[in-house]
Amino acid sequence: MENSRLWPKSRFLLELCLFFGCRVGELRLAKLEDFDFEKMTWTVPAENHKTGAITGKPLIRPIIPEIVPLLKAAMLHSRGTYLFTLRKDPKPMDSRSHISIPYNLIAWLNAKPRKIEMQHWTVHDLRKTARTNWSSLTRHHLRIVTGK
Repeated sequence: MENSRLWPKSRFLLELCLFFGCRVGELRLAKLEDFDFEKMTWTVPAENHKTGAITGKPLIRPIIPEIVPLLKAAMLHSRGTYLFTLRKDPKPMDSRSHISIPYNLIAWLNAKPRKIEMQHWTVHDLRKTARTNWSSLTRHHLRIVTGK
């Protein structure tokens, strides 16, 4: 991605989706103030995540030191209070603006001289893959029974 012609915001969005394993909408609606570099947390307000309407509670996601430079670079490209804004507008990215990112990356990879073929994927596939693989790292059935 770093060598492709992707718009920097698109690259930041993909990389952060991979790091957090979050829904693209959570990042798309994230405000700069949601990121606390002292506590090293990203607070996703209840209205910005899937279960928030039911629980009324925010999600608190840890920020690892390795992604601080990536987050700060994304913040430098922001045009307002949102982390991911439109190109010339302080409003958050459109809910469909991320859809073309995989197509552009696949086309770039398949062009000469690379000629690398890649199957179609979506940004949400990044979340599904991350969550599935992370689940294999835990013993979910024991956490439910023991609460640990």
